Amino acid sequence: MKRKMRGALTTLAALTLVAAAEAEVVEIADARIKFEINATDGDGGIQVFLDADPWKWMAIFDPDGRMAFRVATRGNIGKQGGTELFLESGEPEFSELSLEELLERFPAGDYQFKG
Repeated sequence: MKRKMRGALTTLAALTLVAAAEAEVVEIADARIKFEINATDGDGGIQVFLDADPWKWMAIFDPDGRMAFRVATRGNIGKQGGTELFLESGEPEFSELSLEELLERFPAGDYQFKG
């Protein structure tokens, strides 16, 4: 199931993997992407949260349809599937990656999660 939510810095989304044409649809209960901007430390990054029925793979696509993230379960976890995911990106200082450049990497709009 795809879920969409539009927001300036927080976006709910559904992702698509081409190889999933024959895969079973996964119900996504909650999916969020948010920016974490730290003015004191002068850095920023993103956080991703996902809560869904068991999945073997999950992907996130940006508003332009480009894949932003993909993960697959393997081994014993792969036998059961994943249900939750929390990911926090690195947080380079603004002297290395400006806030404007960070926002360009993650354009505003609808993101899609699919698994």
